[in-house]
Amino acid sequence: MTDVIRALANGETAGTDIEVGPLVTRAVNTTYRETPLPVVQAELDHADVPYAVVLDEAGGPEGMLTEVDIIEVARVEEGEDDTGESIADEDDDWKWEGIKATGNRYLPTRNVEIPTEPAHRFMSGDLVTVTRKRTAQDAAQLMISNDIEQLPLMTADDLVGILRDVDLLAAVIEDE
Repeated sequence: MTDVIRALANGETAGTDIEVGPLVTRAVNTTYRETPLPVVQAELDHADVPYAVVLDEAGGPEGMLTEVDIIEVARVEEGEDDTGESIADEDDDWKWEGIKATGNRYLPTRNVEIPTEPAHRFMSGDLVTVTRKRTAQDAAQLMISNDIEQLPLMTADDLVGILRDVDLLAAVIEDE
């Protein structure tokens, strides 16, 4: 994906002069700045997108939070889980004669722990945006130079869509 976006940014592929307005997805995944990070992770899973535009107190876009941002602060906790005794009690009808519990079994576990602080503590605060009239090449250059995969589309101060790298890829394929 990055190679195609880089080629588009450098003008080495078709579709460089396409305006991004028609390419954007109108449904934008957003989250409030005070939302705890584990809740944001659940929102991303349910929305099936790798980003959330973080909204400020007034509902305006303030930053971007991605799965990569969450993975960077998550840590894996290793431990054990007691499986308990899987032997029947004396009164169970299915108990075999003479079988006795000789101990418990333990299974190793790994749990991902995500900090519970609010989203704004982990977001990228320098929100890079585009307008409808920007070209696909301009957008690709912004993505490459800022190492990002999506750009919010703004009309004045309103968030009206999101341009993702896959949207640019689709435009390049259609234009060839």
